[in-house]
Amino acid sequence: MIDHTVSQLEFMKTTDGRGLSEIKAFIKVSDGKAFFKGEELKNHSEEVLSQFDTVRQNYLSNMAKNIKKRIPKVDSKIMLSLSQVLEPCVVNVTSVQESKEALKLLVEHYGFDKVVKHTEGDLTVGTTQTEQTVDKFLNGEELNQEWPWVYGMIKGTYKILSIQDLCMRLVTKHHETCPNMAKLAVIALCMQVTSVECCARSFSTQNRIKSKFR
Repeated sequence: MIDHTVSQLEFMKTTDGRGLSEIKAFIKVSDGKAFFKGEELKNHSEEVLSQFDTVRQNYLSNMAKNIKKRIPKVDSKIMLSLSQVLEPCVVNVTSVQESKEALKLLVEHYGFDKVVKHTEGDLTVGTTQTEQTVDKFLNGEELNQEWPWVYGMIKGTYKILSIQDLCMRLVTKHHETCPNMAKLAVIALCMQVTSVECCARSFSTQNRIKSKFR
């Protein structure tokens, strides 16, 4: 979806939408003057139509850049891999090889110890940086052994379940037989795909309720 959205933005850079086409149709340039629906535009240049293209190019370029910055490739790959392993409707149309590659990427991300850096202090007194090893979240070898069993369930009994329902069953019913798959399910259940619900909509609701008049 991210790649598709960015691709659509690139397409829109050179293609007028319906709204912009209608606006351009109403603008007439004659004798160094520009008119919109017959009304003269006081602040304009003779390149008034090309100015739309310049603004559009800059706006869409910044929008695409912002999307890529907010959702890095590595994050989107992890989300996609979780989908290819835990979402039945996706697993059932994904090749066995693609599922194995998704599982491999998840093992590389969650199946090894990582060194993280902690910075303490502030700019006035100075800062100190320490390193700490974070234990791996799951066992990659065991995960690969558990996967064929879970894959069989997704292809059979669980093929009509949603990703939420499947993950809940892995966590509540199969956590003893498939502990590592259950851990992946926990990640999938709590991973926040977007900040819309927790941030954007919450602030929008706040601004509607607590307006400047209140």
